[in-house]
Amino acid sequence: MKIAAKICAALLAAAPFAGFCAPSQTVNAFKNVAALIKTGNIEQLVKQMEPQVELLLLNVDKTCNQEQAHALLTDFVQKNLIINFSMIHVGGKEERCFGIGLLSTESGKFRVTVFIRVDSKTGAYTIQQLKVENEN
Repeated sequence: MKIAAKICAALLAAAPFAGFCAPSQTVNAFKNVAALIKTGNIEQLVKQMEPQVELLLLNVDKTCNQEQAHALLTDFVQKNLIINFSMIHVGGKEERCFGIGLLSTESGKFRVTVFIRVDSKTGAYTIQQLKVENEN
């Protein structure tokens, strides 16, 4: 019975990462992105972005370079100290996938959507778009 419980727990833990984007490199990419957001590691998060990334950050909607993205995200994190982040859904197809997560901060809750491109041969990924919206 204990083994069945462990298997069920493992399946439930992996459930947000199930779907059309099942390859392990995609799952690893979203686990990495989720960890970077959860810890507020903007420096490393920006390094995973494409040279020109679409950033939709509350009332800001622009395509920006990594330096601009770093400044905007740093400002957001300083104003909204992170408590927790959890990825709740991953979807898409093979090399182009998206993940949706919930970000809890000291000033409120936000819905975060991340679009990534995954190289199926190397497993390397880049963030194409990052969207942060108020969670209502």
